[in-house]
Parts: sequence; C-alpha cells; structure tokens
Amino acid sequence: MTSPNGTPQTDSGTSRVPRKKTVFAVAAAAALILACVLAGGIVSLKNSSAGHPSTFGADGYVRSATYFGDAWHINFWNSEMEHLERDMKQIREDGFDSVILVIPWKEFQPGVEPVAYSDYAFDQLDRVMNAAGAEGLKVYARVGYMWDFVNDANEDIHERIIRLFHDRGTRNAWLEYLRTLYRRLSGHACFAGGFLTWEDYMPPFLGFSDAPSLQDRIDAAKRMGFQEHVRSQYPLKDYNKTFNVQYGSYDSIPYPRRTEPAIRAMYDFFDRSLNRLLADGQAVFPNLSLEVRLDGDPMFDAKGKPAGYYKHEATFPCQDADYTAAMYGIPMDFVNNGERVKAKEAMRHTADILHFLARHNGGKPVYIEQFLYYDNTPKFEHNARLEDGEIGKYLLTCPDVLRKYSAGYGVWTYRDYYDNRLYNNGFFLRERGWETEGNVAFEKTGDSTVCRLTAPALLRQQIPDVRDKQEEPELTVSFEVTECAAPNTITVIMGTQSQSMTVDRPGVYRTVFPHEGKIRLFALELETGTLAVDNLRLYSHIQNGLLYDPDNRPLAQRDNIKKMNEILAGQPNDP
Repeated sequence: MTSPNGTPQTDSGTSRVPRKKTVFAVAAAAALILACVLAGGIVSLKNSSAGHPSTFGADGYVRSATYFGDAWHINFWNSEMEHLERDMKQIREDGFDSVILVIPWKEFQPGVEPVAYSDYAFDQLDRVMNAAGAEGLKVYARVGYMWDFVNDANEDIHERIIRLFHDRGTRNAWLEYLRTLYRRLSGHACFAGGFLTWEDYMPPFLGFSDAPSLQDRIDAAKRMGFQEHVRSQYPLKDYNKTFNVQYGSYDSIPYPRRTEPAIRAMYDFFDRSLNRLLADGQAVFPNLSLEVRLDGDPMFDAKGKPAGYYKHEATFPCQDADYTAAMYGIPMDFVNNGERVKAKEAMRHTADILHFLARHNGGKPVYIEQFLYYDNTPKFEHNARLEDGEIGKYLLTCPDVLRKYSAGYGVWTYRDYYDNRLYNNGFFLRERGWETEGNVAFEKTGDSTVCRLTAPALLRQQIPDVRDKQEEPELTVSFEVTECAAPNTITVIMGTQSQSMTVDRPGVYRTVFPHEGKIRLFALELETGTLAVDNLRLYSHIQNGLLYDPDNRPLAQRDNIKKMNEILAGQPNDP
C-alpha cells in the first residue's frame, strides 16, 4: 500500500495500510468510503474454473502466515534470513499450513529495457521455498509487489506500473518476469499458487486524476487509453449527458477528478484494465489470481455531492483463476470515526462483507490472504478497531464465518516489524548499497556478515526521497555491535543532524532524531578504536500484529491464533 506521496506504508497492508475516513484502502485514493449493505451466497469447492475442478482448499481450510523473517517485506529479500529454518518450524507449530511470500517485481527484475534479473533474489527464493517445503508448508506468492529499495533513486516505480498499462515493451517484460517466476516457483513441490493485488496498481493508475492541470489530465487520458475506453463505451453525446460535461471530441476528454461524476467511468476503466492484466498474466502464470478490492469508491454528482459508491465486483471472479483472493479488515463497513467495537458487532460486518464477495465471484473459493484483525498504522487511529479485550473473542468466534464464506485466510503481521529505510541493512550483499571511507571491511562470521570499522572509518547510505515519508515527528536509529574490545566513540549521522555516543560493549544501541527536512543520508562514523556492527535500522514505526514482537517473543494473541487455527483445521470444508 502507499501513502499520498507515493512512499511505501507498512502493509498490515498495507502498514497495515493507510486508510481514509470511511474505508480500508490506500491513502492515495483519498476519502474513500465503503459500499452498501451486503447479501449473498455460499462458497463451494465444487465450482470450476477454466473447465477444471477447483483445487484451492481441497486439503482443508488454508491457514497462512505472511513471511518476511526479521525484516520488512520491502527489504526482506536482501536480508540474511538467519532464523529461516527456526521460523518455518514455529509457523507450522502455530497451526499454519502455508506461508505467503511478498515478491517485489523490481527487486527480482531490476531491468525491463533490457530485461534483467537478480540472481541473488531468485537464490533467496529457492532458499525460502526449500525451508518451507522441509517443514511441510505450502507457499503462496503475492507477485508484482511494487515496493523495494533496489535502484529506487533512479527509477520511479509508479512510472513502471503506469507503463505496464500502455507500453508494450514494459508489458512484455512483465509477462517474461511472471513466466520466469512461475517456472522457479513451480519447480518446488510446496508451491501452491500466486496472486496479484489491486493495491499495487490503483494508486499510480488513478494518480492522474490529481494532476495539477487540465492539459496534464488530457495527456494522461490519451496515454493510458482512457479516451479510447470512453469511445468504446459511449457515444460522445451520451458521455456528456451522463456525466454533465461538454466535450467536443473524444480527444479533449481528460482523466476526471475524483470528485467529478465521470470518475465512475474511470473506475470502470481501471477494473477492465486490471482484468486484462490478469488474463494476460494467467497465460504465462497458470491459475494466477487477484486480491480484489472490497471497498466501495465514492462517486459524486455535478455539484460535488455524494452520489453512491462504485463497487468493483467486475473483478471478483478473477478471470480463469479457480479462487478469489481478498483483503479484509475490521474498519470495513464502519464509519471510522474512532469507534472501538465489540467482537459480536465486528463479526456481523465480517459476515456481511464476505457474503457480498461470495455472491459476486461466481461461487469460487475465497482466500482472505490479508485478514486484518488489528492495525496500528500511524495517523489512522480514527479507523474502527476491536476493543482491546475483544480481539481474542473475535478470533475465537470467527472460524464459523470464515469457513462459511471462505476456504482460507492469512495473517499479515506474523511478527512485528520495523519500517526500516535501509537497504542491505544486515550486509547479506556485503557492500552493495553502501559507500565507505577509511578502514571498512565486510566479514562473514558464522551465518552472518558484519561490517568491521577501524578508525578512521565511515559507512554511509544515501536515502532517496521515495523512502522518506516525512510524516513522522522523529526517527530512531539502532545498530547491533557484535564485537567491541574497548570503549569507542561513534557518530550517527542522519541528514544534517549528528549524535555521538560511547560504545563500550557488544549489544544493541539506539538513538532518536527529530525528523527535520529530508533525510538524504544515513551514516556511522567511527572516531576511535575498532568494532563490528550489524543489523542497522532507521525507522519511525513498529507494525504490530499481536502475535510476536520483533525479537520473536510471544504476544497477547499468539495463543488465540493457535486455537483459531486448531478450530479451522479440525472441521472439514462444507461441500
């Protein structure tokens, strides 16, 4: 998920994801509001897709944990994965039967013109797949994730996503990426399937609606194919009448602003484009599914007054996939004005929303791969939440509803994580992403790589603007000292600020900076002595899932999730 300025938010989702007043959605979508009262039908595993029986959930209710180790999903693939085997064993012991991997397009395919792949990323993927398979866990992959720190100073990922919809070369590169990824994944017996998500495409796709000038929006409408979409769907006079506009030609039609009546046509264009993207992807990545958008997007009349909601059920069947993926969170269908709700009330909303999805997806099994029972995203405290004492009750009473309307679920924040802005922060890739001066060496010690500094020594990393959300009042710097023979003085540099501290023993050191202006630069400068450092972090937030803290210590809801998994695993799927 993304913030209004296009920077990544912790995902859970989304981070969990930034939400606006009455929705559970991307902040870039601005003031989104949930759709209406829902009603529906029952999921059946006997439904078929593309002429074959569904296999999703055939072995029982799917229970997944999204996995990114000790890192963040944005920098997981360049992390050392020191606890990989331990983690997979723990996930299985917690009652999960599968893991979800978040696979960033740009990190695995850093170049599209010409196409280039990352050997280390695919090797890391094999490593995770092998570890999951060894513990009897299946693997689902969220492919095409839009955020990572690879080459982020030189390539605008929004622009790459935009080109995906109008540039044949980029589309071909993306299809080649999906084909290559599928071959690598399907080489492992534990591979169970993959899915795209609307979250990765909607912010850049609709971002032109916020362009500063009319001409910018006209140019975007031509570039993206919106004008051709209107031509194919409306006689010009009908478009003008329907949306209370007066355009003399299709070539003069702009991207509509979000508060204009014609935004309805834009949402329709987005859904059709997403369905085409999915269909193309399924040709090279069999049974590729899609996380569909359950929120409704607000529509307006000519006076700018609310005029209902656009619902995206045209995407719910997910083309030829034999299941539908979805994100569900507690704030959906609430006013989101700071409510703290009881489990029973939240459960009614959960049933209504999943019922609505089941009614409109052709009866296919549903995989709630982001089941968000809790969210502590900064600045979205106004979103509805379960009361603290009601979270466990909700988890232990929701299996009946989940089994009625879905065939699987996944937690997002299995382990709490830092929104760490540093690439290669554990030196798995040695010096990649770092600049050095003086006596700096990268050394392998056991299963880990450390950076050894001998004064005078400087270790620094440039922080592109895309990593700098500039929304938080302060930032924390932490680093682990693994070797220290005598007291040393080290200076931590963040942007134009610096702080010096004495390091006199191994351990984790932290300091806090006010967030003033752009970060631009992070550095450690050793003024005296010698020491080895590892696991550097520059962060503003710890995303909580209430299962395990960042050091893997159990939290309040761990046992309830285990019990929930036991309940879900102990009942056969309804026919």
